Amino acid sequence: MLGVSGWWWAPEAARAVGRFLDADLEAKDQISSVVSMLVGGASLLIFFVLGIAQLRQSRQDSALLLPWVLRQRRAADQLRRFLGRREGLARIGDRRTAALALRVHPAIDTPPAAAVHPWWRRLVGRWTGDRGLHPDLPTFIKRDKGEQLHDRMRQARSGGGFLILVGDSCVGKTRLLYETAREELPDFAVLAPDLGNGELVNTIAEATFKLPKLIVWLDELQRFLPGPYLINSGTPITAAAVRQLLDAPTPVVILGTLWPQYATVLRDDDADATGQRRPRYPEAVDILTDQRLHEIRLDPFSPHEQTEAARLAVQDPRLAEAVADPDYNVTEALAGARELIGRYQRATTTQRAILHAAADARRVGIQTPLTEPLLCAAARGYLTTVHPDDTWFPADLDELTSQERRQDKATAPLVPINSPDRRTVIGYTVTDYLLQRLNRQRRTEPLPRITWEALIENTNHLGDLMGLEQSATDRLLLIHATSIYQRLINLGLHAATNAAGQLAELLVEQSNVDEAIKVLRTAVDSGDSLAAQRLTELLLEQGDVNEAIKVLRIAADSDDSPDGGERLAAQRLAELLVEQGGVDELRARADAGDGFAAQWLADPLVQQGSLDEAIKVLRTAADSGDPSAAQRLAGLLSVQGHIDELRARADASDSFAAWRLVDLLVMQGRSGEAIESARAWAKAGDSSAARRLARLLVLQGRTGKAIEVLHTAVEAGDSLATGRLADLLVERDRTAEAIKLLRARADAGDRNAALKLADLLVEQDRTAEAIEVLRAWADSGDWWALRQLIDLLVGQDRVDELRARAGAGDSYARSWLGELLLEQDRIDDAIEVLRTPADARYSDAEWQLADLLAKQGRADELRVRAEAGDSSAARRLADLLMERDRTGEAIELLRARADAGDGDAAWRLVDLLLEQRSADDLRAEVDAGTPHAANAWITVLAKQGKGDIAERIRRHGLDPDN
Repeated sequence: MLGVSGWWWAPEAARAVGRFLDADLEAKDQISSVVSMLVGGASLLIFFVLGIAQLRQSRQDSALLLPWVLRQRRAADQLRRFLGRREGLARIGDRRTAALALRVHPAIDTPPAAAVHPWWRRLVGRWTGDRGLHPDLPTFIKRDKGEQLHDRMRQARSGGGFLILVGDSCVGKTRLLYETAREELPDFAVLAPDLGNGELVNTIAEATFKLPKLIVWLDELQRFLPGPYLINSGTPITAAAVRQLLDAPTPVVILGTLWPQYATVLRDDDADATGQRRPRYPEAVDILTDQRLHEIRLDPFSPHEQTEAARLAVQDPRLAEAVADPDYNVTEALAGARELIGRYQRATTTQRAILHAAADARRVGIQTPLTEPLLCAAARGYLTTVHPDDTWFPADLDELTSQERRQDKATAPLVPINSPDRRTVIGYTVTDYLLQRLNRQRRTEPLPRITWEALIENTNHLGDLMGLEQSATDRLLLIHATSIYQRLINLGLHAATNAAGQLAELLVEQSNVDEAIKVLRTAVDSGDSLAAQRLTELLLEQGDVNEAIKVLRIAADSDDSPDGGERLAAQRLAELLVEQGGVDELRARADAGDGFAAQWLADPLVQQGSLDEAIKVLRTAADSGDPSAAQRLAGLLSVQGHIDELRARADASDSFAAWRLVDLLVMQGRSGEAIESARAWAKAGDSSAARRLARLLVLQGRTGKAIEVLHTAVEAGDSLATGRLADLLVERDRTAEAIKLLRARADAGDRNAALKLADLLVEQDRTAEAIEVLRAWADSGDWWALRQLIDLLVGQDRVDELRARAGAGDSYARSWLGELLLEQDRIDDAIEVLRTPADARYSDAEWQLADLLAKQGRADELRVRAEAGDSSAARRLADLLMERDRTGEAIELLRARADAGDGDAAWRLVDLLLEQRSADDLRAEVDAGTPHAANAWITVLAKQGKGDIAERIRRHGLDPDN
């Protein structure tokens, strides 16, 4: 092993061994001790070295594992806090996940025992198989939508799912969800977080430990979504968490309930500065538009359900009492609606003042728990007699929240909201059913000035204040809007809301420019960059350019702007300095590293012919990492023909310089050099270089070489090169090769290749193959592949597959199937196709069906659907009535729907009232806070010759006392 020369030590070793053997015992012992020490030292050294290496590796491994460990630990901690002393998550229906624990509404008490004789109850029990009544829940009535919900849950058993029941208060949403889950998901554990505790859901979703088969119970879903209903100090669930749960290897089923009014608000949009409509709550919309979400609309008992309830009433006195109630639907009666409304009607003047204050606070935007100071102060606006102090309030509050008496069970008008640790009551809310009833009754009732002031003064939550601001503005109560803006500023929330800018706009409209400037200056001093921009423009409007530059200079030099607005200020400052000829200051700012100043300085320098100086300025900015300056510099260097500097910058990984150099070389007829440069950058890892190189080769007529280059790029993973390569192959009549290439890339997971393959197959009249390609991607959830697939199915008249996809919830397939059936004059078939998803409250299907029924003149069916809560049917019926000169009916229809909380109907009502120039009715819609009612009312006043009044109202708003 060592070779001949490696054995030089062998004779010496042999002699040493001989001497050791000839030595006496004492010498041998000494030698052995020395050797033993040497061996031990060597072993210790080796152990130490290996230990250091292992420690280093351990640290590296720990660094890699740390995020994973932290996620696991956070999830475990969250779950431990949630469970408390409980051992683990219970299955649906266990004691800890029984109906009341999952917020199913308890029923009214059983009537006195004398009303139902024991022997009769035993006889009925033997006949019906009843084994006794649940103390808190009435006999469950199967619902018409039950089978649909059962089907969805069965599908979710294996792959997970997201189901929401949408319906008004007290229609039985939570009970139906609970009973169906008990039947279909009995072996699933239940995670039912407290209202607003989205953090628990998010953390569990992020964890990588294996989840059990799990139900995530989100009753009152609005309290978990980003938006105005998120409970105070709560954390919303995220769209990412929803996707992670639905993608988990074990099935996770997310179940929720939601009022339709809340769904409408959460999905609402606003126009941005450019006029584009954008979601008001984009994070909530992201969740509510998940393709795996299925919404099912639940309405009050249908006639069939009423009949079934009457049949089963013989075994449940509570059910019998509810069925016999002439004023309330069965579910409402079971939930105690009669007693609840009775308590409201029997309430004293002061008690009713508290309830109206609480309901109106919700109506104008406050969604967090209503504190005692807020309720007490706000209720004073509704008092009708003198109360010099607040001694009346505690007793009335106790009465409104009492559930002590037998008749009070589950019917308290006000519900206390506990703190997360259950130690204190942090506020109150109005019982859902009463809130819904009062919202309808009081929709156009103005709030007293005292109540507005109390709500503003006792609210610190940003979302609540923004809701109040929107409500005040929509009602033309600009004096209250002004107070809200000032409160936001005082609370330090103006930078996040542009409150200072909004307040300044109001002041400017009222010709109070000096006060507006004062407000903006105060905000600018606290670092509000949006206020700095508005102040700048206002100063410029006043002709004070120097002061505007001074404001921008301060804002641009600020390093602690909370919204990063110093960049916008720097850009505007540079523009203004150019306009004012401030080249020297621009140069100084550019030298100090201001990229905007460098770019804006380049223009006047170029115009003056100082190209070298412009290049110098841009070079400094580009070298400091400013990409815009680098792009501009490359352009100037190209114009000047500075090939050497372009090449040097390109070699330093400046892509702008690289491709300017290539273009310049081509323009100079040096295509060979250009190609070699592009090839070098492609080898250096520039992902776009191969495609640019291929383009150059094609221009030179070297298509075959271009194909080789693109083949290499595709093999290296450049998906964009795949499409270009396929195009070149087709151009050279190598279509079969292009199809083979695209199919291989599609099979490897390249979505763009799959879509291009489908297009190419269609061009080759191989539509059936294209459908197969697209179907695989569509079934995996690819939205664009699904749209292309539906288009092909429509073109092939493949009605059966379209019908199947429409039945599975594909709105695009539904739309095209309806159109296809209409083209074939199969109107009744088209209506039937749309009726099922419309009944399930798919909004697109509702609109299509309503539009089709209106075109067919089916007013009666539209009316039935409108009365059941179909907003699209209400609007199209109103249009139909208008066409038949029945304007009064149309207005009453829309007003009824608006009173029921239908925002779309309220919007259409305002349009109709504007067409009719009905000023008084529009004023009522202004008091209701209906969006765009204020502008419509002012427009009508102006058209009625009251231009001065209209302008005064537009500028100063309404007097809250009138």
